[in-house]
Amino acid sequence: MYLPLPFKKSFYDLRSGHRLFGPMGALGDKETRSPLVRAHGRLLFIASWFLVVFVVLGLRLVDVMGFSPMGMPQLWGDGDKFLENKRADIVDRNGVLLATNVKTSSVYANPYRIQNPKKLATDLAKILTSSSEDEIYQKVTSGKKFVWLARNLSPQKQMQIHRLGNPALGFHQEEKRIYPHGKLMAHVLGFTNVDNKGMGGVEHHFNQNLTSAQTPLQLSLDVRLQHVLYNELQASMSQFDAPGGAGILMNAKTGEILALVSLPDFDPHHPQKIDQKARFNMATLGVYEMGSVMKLFNVAMALENGIGLSKTYDASSPIKVARFQIKDYKIRNENKIFNVPEGFILSSNICAAKMALEVGIEKQKEFMSRLGLSSKPTLELPEIGRPLLPTPWRQINLMTISYGYGMSMSPLQVVSALASLMNGGTFHQATLLKKEGFMGGKVDGVRVLSEENSLTVRKLLRLVITHGTGKKAAAEGYLVGGKTGSAHVQMAGRKGYNTKENIATYVAAFPMNDPECVLFILLDRPKGRKETYGNTTAGWTVAPMVSRIVSRVAPILGIAPVQEQKEVFTNLLAVPGFSLDA
Repeated sequence: MYLPLPFKKSFYDLRSGHRLFGPMGALGDKETRSPLVRAHGRLLFIASWFLVVFVVLGLRLVDVMGFSPMGMPQLWGDGDKFLENKRADIVDRNGVLLATNVKTSSVYANPYRIQNPKKLATDLAKILTSSSEDEIYQKVTSGKKFVWLARNLSPQKQMQIHRLGNPALGFHQEEKRIYPHGKLMAHVLGFTNVDNKGMGGVEHHFNQNLTSAQTPLQLSLDVRLQHVLYNELQASMSQFDAPGGAGILMNAKTGEILALVSLPDFDPHHPQKIDQKARFNMATLGVYEMGSVMKLFNVAMALENGIGLSKTYDASSPIKVARFQIKDYKIRNENKIFNVPEGFILSSNICAAKMALEVGIEKQKEFMSRLGLSSKPTLELPEIGRPLLPTPWRQINLMTISYGYGMSMSPLQVVSALASLMNGGTFHQATLLKKEGFMGGKVDGVRVLSEENSLTVRKLLRLVITHGTGKKAAAEGYLVGGKTGSAHVQMAGRKGYNTKENIATYVAAFPMNDPECVLFILLDRPKGRKETYGNTTAGWTVAPMVSRIVSRVAPILGIAPVQEQKEVFTNLLAVPGFSLDA
């Protein structure tokens, strides 16, 4: 039994009287310790050493796994921040997956640990075919503590590198962005770089949201409608050997974009291979002179400024302005005195110019501004074009703008303005985000046109299909209204236009008794074909595509076909002053 004596820092064995613990030593005097006590001391000494070893190993393990360049990689030279590249999913309006992440591994090296850099470079070059042996050798002999050798490896390549058994190599698990539909929505979604940072499209616009959000980002687009627009535009580009094209389908009542295509496009999985031409978004960034599509906005402006449908204009001779002439294109009609509906349906440049002269420059500028045609539009994309306006805005500009020259704008601007004319006169900012009330309820907007004039414009647009230049856009049962536009292409580096090339455009809405959707299509410099008798204008090249698109998307949207019966649509087609024969 061992008992401490009071006031002394010593322990004694009461049976032998020997001091066991005291101030002179941990176990007392060596000559007075029993064998058992000496054994206890040895065990305590050994245990202490084991504890020290385990502590050292534990600290080293923490160092390797968390802080050293051979553990979880740090961005050396970038604040020593650990890599974080998680992103929220992106889905379409129906929840279909558009963009998501997959886990991948990336290989890195600590050059200080490499014993034979030449051999390692040779071995890795056989596996990492995207890098040459010289490139790898330069990395592994760089003298840095940490270098990436390859990012986002396939499982097969990772296994091959594992089999090299080189202790200087390590792997880090990260996430790579993938797009299940490939190129289909490339210009809308954009892409990410190797660190999963958004570099274009909504990936860039919502980069911060996507890196912090816990729920998917839901867009207004519909994959089904996107497929239709993409396929039809691609087919027409091939048919007419056009180098580019663009299309936008929008909900007329909410401003939601249901489909948006720009061609040529790119594979978002390989951003390093994207050339500038393919990356250029013709639908939102490109600005173009729109040709006769502008006559739609011109006639709406005339109506809004008190010009009645029965007003007539003499189009029998060109308008001469200085050394220029404004004349009509292939209007076969002996009577060249047209009322407003006739001039619009026959697409008379002279009538459009005379209407604009009657309204005046200031009111034209104000109306274009009201429709959002003279200012940069807003959309959830970084690739947004700014319109090109005449400076100064003179009388000649007033007239040429009325029929589509002298002012350039983007397809996005045109389709948004078109929607406001079709939906009762309310302008809604275009959006790529899903809103409530699709195909039914209206969303608050800004009034830009009276309801009465909106209805009149719809009637006129329908008459272009039934009596005018846009007949090939008709889609049986769906009451399409539309307007063609063909503008000559400006010559690069020179003044004037190349009259052998044009930008062919078409705007459409359906169904015209209560428009749900508006559509814009553009073909860049289509070539004439035997079936078009050499014609390259929109009535021949774009209008048939519009017909096919409407016929395919209307059933998807739940728009039932109807018969155009007189008792139902007489009021729709009865335009005062209209006198052309059917």
